[in-house]
Amino acid sequence: MRKALLCLFLLLGSGAYAQVGQVPAAVQPGSSYLGYGDAVSTGATLAGWYSCSQAYTAAQAAATAAACTLRRAQDNTTQVIDFQTNGLINSTAALSFGGQDATGCPVTLSGTTLTITGACSTNAHSIAAWSTFTASGIVGPAYVVSLGTCTATVTSTPCTININTLASGSSFTGGTIAINDPLFVVTANDLTGLSFAATEATAVNQPPWIANCGGASNAYACIVSIGTSSGQQQLIGTTNITPATGTASLVSVVQKVTGANTSYWASETTQQGISGTGSANQWRLNGTSGSVTVTANDAVWHVGTGVIDTTVSSGSFLTVDGAAVTTGTITGGTTAQKTNILASTVVTARTMLLFEFGFFDNVLLTQTGSGGTATGTVPTGCRNIQTRYGASTFGATC
Repeated sequence: MRKALLCLFLLLGSGAYAQVGQVPAAVQPGSSYLGYGDAVSTGATLAGWYSCSQAYTAAQAAATAAACTLRRAQDNTTQVIDFQTNGLINSTAALSFGGQDATGCPVTLSGTTLTITGACSTNAHSIAAWSTFTASGIVGPAYVVSLGTCTATVTSTPCTININTLASGSSFTGGTIAINDPLFVVTANDLTGLSFAATEATAVNQPPWIANCGGASNAYACIVSIGTSSGQQQLIGTTNITPATGTASLVSVVQKVTGANTSYWASETTQQGISGTGSANQWRLNGTSGSVTVTANDAVWHVGTGVIDTTVSSGSFLTVDGAAVTTGTITGGTTAQKTNILASTVVTARTMLLFEFGFFDNVLLTQTGSGGTATGTVPTGCRNIQTRYGASTFGATC
């Protein structure tokens, strides 16, 4: 056994990259939570993993490690929000920190028009764009786009508020709700522990954080990004990273709600990343040269995994939700740059939701076959993600 382990060590250490196997990390005693880092062991020494929703490992959940720093709109105060022992970010603590704009508001909903039909019980803060609310029957995030006839403090009723288009399957038509003050992501910690945090200092460009974005029982938080001609909401790495060879593996758990654009949904650097194509219902894996594309429906959650292999012609591939891989020849870059999350090279109107994103430099994740019979670290990681958020949340089952 010792001889076999020594041979494995020498094999990984002598190559230009590490081709990883399905070796789950140990789970903390008494914990049933398993993060991506428990399901897939990469051995990467240059990597990043980001989520303001769920922990990367069971150890982080057990330690209630710091997840993200949020800013509340009412006074621009910031606070670090931790994970809980169940692996989820502490949404209760986040919403308590953010506070509520109004409570006990009787409402009706028709399309994207929310009508406050009577006086709210309390009006603590001003309702604004990105104020959020939840109610039984809502699927996906629910947030204020703009005030209609309502004033920010709802001084008279009935009045209207314009909200986002709710996800297909939402059945909420009215009731009594509380409206939460907007929260924005200042920093997403690098959950690998390698200290490549991603941040945004400019308030207008900080992506909103929403507690109820989808998944089983609509219970999981996400980061939202809106791109327009005047700006975009994004997170950028705090330090430059230098890819070793251009070989890399990337994982992105994303929903493109609207917009055909070339935004980087997630990238190690702008030299290699998973992005859009400028067309609806398409994902793309690109490097400094070459790309591959995959068809995947908009307005639904997907797990996308891209592998850039600079050593083999047509060795790079992209797969979404464990489908058969699409292969091509891609060259990755090695220039020092910063990680980009939800950044766009062409800023057009689009709405993106993000559960998780990670990159592993100089690592080749693997997949053989497709669907439920696929083997390798790609389907293993995909199944871990879909188990945690609920398989029915996604476009297809890994």
